[in-house]
Amino acid sequence: MKRIFNLPTAALSLALAAAGSTPLIMSFSATAFAADKPQALSPKVYKPIKEAGDLLDKNQYQEALAKALEAVSVTDKTPFDTDIAYDYLGRIYLGLKDYPNAAAAFDASYSSGAMSADAKASRLKVTTELYLQIGNYPKAIEFANHYLTDVGPDADMEAHLGQASYLNKDLKNASDELRKAIAMADSAKTPVKQDWFTFLEHSEAEQMNVNGVIATEEMIVQRFPDKASWSSLLTNISNNIKGSDKVTLDIFRLQLAVGVMKSPADYIEAANLALKEELPGDARTALQKGYDAGTLGAGSLKSEAAQLKAKAAAAADADLKSIDSGAKIAAGQKTGDADIKFGEAYWSYGQYDRAIAAIQRGIGKGVKDPDDAQLRLGLAYLGAGQKPQALTAFNGITSNTPTAQIAHLWALYTTNPPVADSAAQPAAQ
Repeated sequence: MKRIFNLPTAALSLALAAAGSTPLIMSFSATAFAADKPQALSPKVYKPIKEAGDLLDKNQYQEALAKALEAVSVTDKTPFDTDIAYDYLGRIYLGLKDYPNAAAAFDASYSSGAMSADAKASRLKVTTELYLQIGNYPKAIEFANHYLTDVGPDADMEAHLGQASYLNKDLKNASDELRKAIAMADSAKTPVKQDWFTFLEHSEAEQMNVNGVIATEEMIVQRFPDKASWSSLLTNISNNIKGSDKVTLDIFRLQLAVGVMKSPADYIEAANLALKEELPGDARTALQKGYDAGTLGAGSLKSEAAQLKAKAAAAADADLKSIDSGAKIAAGQKTGDADIKFGEAYWSYGQYDRAIAAIQRGIGKGVKDPDDAQLRLGLAYLGAGQKPQALTAFNGITSNTPTAQIAHLWALYTTNPPVADSAAQPAAQ
């Protein structure tokens, strides 16, 4: 494997921003603790806390901060005093958008040992998010683990743990936790956030895990099938797959179908490979798409592209004149390899019904490469708009071969065709 990765850097930037986004400020209640067993607070703590709450009702944060700091400074506080005083202090710092001090205050509140079970879910989550935002990743990891231990399983917190682990360069744990978060969300039938996949994708890449990157990108195109995600997946497949020229041609076909081929040289190589495989119709189609995209009509390869286009067009015209007679001869042969070849040729000209008939006939007689025959049958069904039959053909290839990998990608394409990047939405699972 080449271990060369093409990852969308913009997606990581957005994921980093999402991981450090401003947490939702917990709602304030000026009378919350006054009504909740005020006698449990020491009088020296209760008085400034009550005054802080009254000031918060008037949105006087600086004055409320002074009172909360007064409560915190009281000596000989009980653990409950410490919990409440620092919780109020943390809430005020949140209101002032002083996130480092807010995190430290909630940290001290938890360390009191008196935080109620009901309060832990919201406070530990906010503390984790605060530490993520200010870049204190060890502390974010610590509080995500506190949440999972004290409150219980939660996909969002598993994802936070994975994100913090990635940012703390603990890549193996990052990948493990992010996979766990995705699995938990899927099990609960709740949406999986795209940035979870982005972090997982980059974590796998930094571990040089080719299979992990590709598996993650396959999950991405199943849920967020935009062209950028498809392009990244197909580029990484192309960089790391082992196979013949036919496999390379099949990758090019996928790129053309998805609409992510950009290089003039790739259009020309795709056409040359198709001609080498004696598929001039395929070559003509690849070149025409290059011209339609405005890629081949200018630049240093303009002349070569024009010559190749003329060559492919002439070969395709000649091929169309003899294809039916050749297919009849193939139909009379004992083995089906020639039928598959003519079926693929029919497919390249958009004659899908004839392609299906020829390939089915060839499979029925027996062929040297059953996987390739199944792939060609799936493409013929897909061209004919018969998606269920196409999926049956693609998914029927279960070997561990490049052809099977190509078929799997076509199955993904069949069920998750690319949409405009701005329109990509989570797909139902």
